[in-house]
Amino acid sequence: MRIKASISVKKKEGYIFMLHESEPVGFPEKFKVIFEEFNYYDGEDDQIVLVKNPVIESDIYKVDNDNFEATFKGVFYFEIPDEKFDDFIESNDTKGIDYSIYLSSIDKEIELYSDDDWEFVENSNIQLQHIEAI
Repeated sequence: MRIKASISVKKKEGYIFMLHESEPVGFPEKFKVIFEEFNYYDGEDDQIVLVKNPVIESDIYKVDNDNFEATFKGVFYFEIPDEKFDDFIESNDTKGIDYSIYLSSIDKEIELYSDDDWEFVENSNIQLQHIEAI
């Protein structure tokens, strides 16, 4: 089943991280968030879902001397088996989803990834909105 949904990760509720090395040229102003996957718990296991065709607006802010916060919002699509849809809706409504991102320079010359380029500090589960089968 193909699903359309929206996500909104707001300031002070975003993805907090610390770079391993110095800031690349143009960081954070000339970088954007790439929303690539999310996961939810179906009652037995974590289910990883790949994001398709995201249309995302994002910002990256310096939170303090060491940490940055990535925020983003937009619409995206994903595929989920018909028999998993009800479990997904229940999990989203009660626990929310966890998400994975990476960062890319606007010109796409530099990409930064968790573990390789930054240390994850914290984020919160988010409830997806406007979920509809298409």
